[in-house]
Amino acid sequence: MPLKIHLRQIPPGRWEGDEDVASFGLPEAGALPLGPLKYRLEGNVSKGELYIMGVLSLKVRLQCVACLRFFEYNIHIDNLLLQIPLDGRESVDLTPLVREDILLALPLYPRCDSTRERSCAITFPTEAKAVDGERSESDTAWEALKKLNIQKKS
Repeated sequence: MPLKIHLRQIPPGRWEGDEDVASFGLPEAGALPLGPLKYRLEGNVSKGELYIMGVLSLKVRLQCVACLRFFEYNIHIDNLLLQIPLDGRESVDLTPLVREDILLALPLYPRCDSTRERSCAITFPTEAKAVDGERSESDTAWEALKKLNIQKKS
């Protein structure tokens, strides 16, 4: 069921509850919902626009980009702000707007160690630092580029 507000039947105010996110298409984005979307919203109509503020939270399962293990991730949006022109409509569907905010809250490269609750089995080496005057590999690469002496054509 989408998040619809019928302005003539339900006056703007406060809404709290849970919403099924099956219609949000989160599995296509790599996030498997592990429960309903919990919301606490406050709405107001002013000058022909609906203003919504509130809090959203949703628990999803993501796959780590490093070790490929699945892990739970909590999406928490505590500053949801929506401004919707009414244009004489009786109802407003918040589903696409809320879906967009949830998708933007997902990490681009999910790692199981991002929440610091567990450590990832895969670690990547960091750049080696020069020790005792030795040059690192990246330093020699820059020196080689400087020697190219590329001239600009006029």
